[in-house]
Amino acid sequence: MHQAGGINLTEHEDSCVVYGMPRAAVNLGVVDKLVKLDQMPKALLEALAELPK
Repeated sequence: MHQAGGINLTEHEDSCVVYGMPRAAVNLGVVDKLVKLDQMPKALLEALAELPK
């Protein structure tokens, strides 16, 4: 997804119950933004607004 130009949002470690999959994505270097869970809806809307129309 990242290589195709997609935006990758991943839950921040501070709000994760289990940080396994988000950590793997961060370690791969394919995360564009770390977002705490309570901020994810806002971050998703912002990311959608940035997509080319």
